[in-house]
Amino acid sequence: MRYLIIFFLLFYCVSTAAQEKYYLNINAADKDSGFLTKGFSYEKEFADTTTRTAELKKLLTKLYEKGYLETAYYFAGGDSSTVSYSLFTGIQWQWAKLYNGNIDAVILDRIGFREKLYSGKPFSISQVIALLNEILGYCENNGYPFASVYLDSFKIDHNNLSARIFLLKNKLITIDSIKVQGNVNISYRYLANYLGFRLPSVYQEDLVKKIAVRLKELPFLTEEKPAQILFQDRYAYLLLYLKKKNASNFDFVLGVLPNSNTTGKLLITGDGRMNLINPFGKGESLGLRFNQLQSRTTEMRLQASYPYIFNLPFGIDASFDLYKNDTLYLEVKEQVGIQYLFTGVNYLKIYFRNTGNSILSVDTLSILQTKQLPSYLAFNTNFYGVEYQFERLDYRINPQRGVAMIFSGEAGNRKIKKDNRILQLTDPFQPEFNFSSLYDSVDLKETQFRLTGNIDKFWLLSGRSSFKSSYHGGAILSNNIFENELYHIGGFRFLRGFDEQSIFASQYHVATLEYHYLLSLNSFAYLFFDAGYIENSALISYTSDTPVGFGAGLNFETKAGVFGISYALGRQKDNPIEFRSAKIHFGYVNHF
Repeated sequence: MRYLIIFFLLFYCVSTAAQEKYYLNINAADKDSGFLTKGFSYEKEFADTTTRTAELKKLLTKLYEKGYLETAYYFAGGDSSTVSYSLFTGIQWQWAKLYNGNIDAVILDRIGFREKLYSGKPFSISQVIALLNEILGYCENNGYPFASVYLDSFKIDHNNLSARIFLLKNKLITIDSIKVQGNVNISYRYLANYLGFRLPSVYQEDLVKKIAVRLKELPFLTEEKPAQILFQDRYAYLLLYLKKKNASNFDFVLGVLPNSNTTGKLLITGDGRMNLINPFGKGESLGLRFNQLQSRTTEMRLQASYPYIFNLPFGIDASFDLYKNDTLYLEVKEQVGIQYLFTGVNYLKIYFRNTGNSILSVDTLSILQTKQLPSYLAFNTNFYGVEYQFERLDYRINPQRGVAMIFSGEAGNRKIKKDNRILQLTDPFQPEFNFSSLYDSVDLKETQFRLTGNIDKFWLLSGRSSFKSSYHGGAILSNNIFENELYHIGGFRFLRGFDEQSIFASQYHVATLEYHYLLSLNSFAYLFFDAGYIENSALISYTSDTPVGFGAGLNFETKAGVFGISYALGRQKDNPIEFRSAKIHFGYVNHF
């Protein structure tokens, strides 16, 4: 029983100590009782004495900011939990006038200074400091990094304060060159344009402060140590310490797929890509892609871009695409665009693209029997479009944080070319039938719109775990859509678990969820789930579907490059999942 009583006593003491509060009482000795309540209220109850002391200092700062520059306090008494202070605020100081001493009117106009803003208003220390910093900031960004600004000619009339503001600019500094130390091959003109300096350029502090951030966003170099600015009389130059970073890559994917058209045999597909980033040291890029994704189907793409033409923040890019579908049709795309360049690889682009589609073979027997045009026709379309790309990733090769997106929208005028092989047909059973009338069922000239968008978002979950969510979408808006102008989706790149580019769509929306487990800097294991909505509104018939794909993969780095393997299953048109139809892909990426 004695021990039980001791336990309860100890418990009561601990509970009481844990609930102890501290109080603050402040009395404005030279003001009425409502002075603090109306404009300077403060907290009165605290969990510890440190927070209580901080609240007192906070109140004093607030009074100083409102012009009570003579504020002082005195300890008035207290006990272990409560302290009391007497506060003497004195008079509230006000601006009588704040005049311009010698500062150019254009500077004061740019920062929004007006003398009337300081006439008869409470004196505020933070307001004065902010004004001085704005003037200095303007000077530092317009060639005067050593400028100084100060108040002088003070006059005091009772509680009214007058002063003049003066500026000493010192020397005008011009940045005339950029020098690089390190093994990176890069043009100083490219660096100057990218960093925002049009050499020779007056000194700009804002641009100097952003050097490290902007260099970090370039994929082909890294900053070894902070940049230096070296001054020589009225001139200065930037000294950058840069190191080459592997950004160019060769990427090859080999697919081993069940061939639905050949029982018991496998279909081997290949997709090869080469991207050269900054090969000549001027920030340019070159790209080549060649693949054979289905039997007798070939695709090729050439792309090139060159930044900062005429030392302006504009770049030019061009691309050539060729797609040959078996013996059915051949599609050729030629595109040229002008980019407005932001930081890193981000840009806004306007472009023109000519798309030509020619028919290689015509099923004349089917046309004779059905008296209908085939699902693919020859045409030519001139598109005008806009494209925006934004990328901010922590590590471009194998990101764990960040976002990458690209959107495009285009409008074009499509002109159908009548095929002589169809026009010259004659039905022996209906010799009077004119096959040129088949083209009356379609608009020979029509405006078409296309929208596409891709978003990849990376989320870091822990030290080694990350999560990726993606969206890929596209839509063709047109009254008549032909089979040979549809999107080709499915396969290793997105919507996995299906044959490469085997799904033809006039509209598609694909969402992806991936879990990544990091093994090393460029190695990771992953699980993925793809879900899509597909529409095909080509001429023959309308179809829609909600395909689903899922699987797992592994990318592992070696001295020779990064090798990858993935296993994917897919379900389409409510068909059951078949493990014998699994898609296996082997990949290889080499960064150089």
